[in-house]
Amino acid sequence: MQGLIKFMNGAVGRIARIVLGVVLVYFGFYQWAPAWYGYALGLFGVAAFFLGLSGRCLLELFASKPKAPAA
Repeated sequence: MQGLIKFMNGAVGRIARIVLGVVLVYFGFYQWAPAWYGYALGLFGVAAFFLGLSGRCLLELFASKPKAPAA
């Protein structure tokens, strides 16, 4: 999992998320706009686009190990 996160935070992964975000926004808001799934897809694309710009990956949230409470 750490290898995938490292790749997604690299230059190629960031560019891929930005391009995927633009494509999802296009299809979600312009092709399937009247349907609820079109808006959901468009919002997912907006999130992918901005996360690609910021260099953060959502997988980091799920891959981090929870800290044990202090005894």
